[in-house]
This record gives sequence, structure tokens and C-alpha cells, in this order.
Amino acid sequence: MGREFAEEELEEESKGLQLLGGNGADDTWRILRTQNRWKSAEQCGHHPYPGTHPTAVTSERDWGGWVPGAEYDLDPNRIERQAQIIVQTSILVKLLRDFVQYADSEAKDLDENLITLAQTARRVLDGVPE
Repeated sequence: MGREFAEEELEEESKGLQLLGGNGADDTWRILRTQNRWKSAEQCGHHPYPGTHPTAVTSERDWGGWVPGAEYDLDPNRIERQAQIIVQTSILVKLLRDFVQYADSEAKDLDENLITLAQTARRVLDGVPE
């Protein structure tokens, strides 16, 4: 958007998840509500949170992150869903890594279904940068 947001323009929606592990860094991903600059709350009463859009923040600072802004009005429910998925991604990746590690350590004792799930998890993780 070309500028930093003032503190009063941001409203925290949830605390998010504190994740330990991954690349040795702690991740705090959460959604902030950012004021909609294009429409007032009255003009977009059909939105899940009228007058705002989600900003998925992926650092400890309350700025940056994924901000759809202008796209939001096209399909606000889709953008809300995407924001929720984005903030859960880090924990899902950790879960997959832990599961694959477990599957590798218990390979001889896994049934066919868990072997198939572990293979799928490995394929997903192949597309995730370290």
C-alpha cells in the first residue's frame, strides 16, 4: 500500500499462536483488522467485519504482512478464509514435520494408511521452503 499504518488504524483480532520450533525461530502469526480506506462501514455492511479488512501479520511488529485491501470487496468471505489459513500455516507445517519425523522413526510399525499419509505429508513439505 506504500505506507506504514498508524497504531490507531490497526485493531488486533486475535492473539494468534505462539509457535516454537521450525527453523529455530519463534513465530507469532495473527490477524489484525485494518481500516478500509475505500469504503465506510455503512457502505459495506454485508462484510463479516464492516469497515475493515484482515491483515495477516507474520512478525512481532503490527505492520506489514498480507494485506488484500482493494481485493477484499470482491469476495470478503474468501479473503477472511485466506487470512485464517495464512495464520495457521506455520503450525500446520510444524505438525507435518513432526508427523514425518515420527513416521520415519516408527516406519516398521506403521500401517498402510499412516504410510500413505506420511508420503503425502512429505510431498507437501517438499513445496515448503526451509
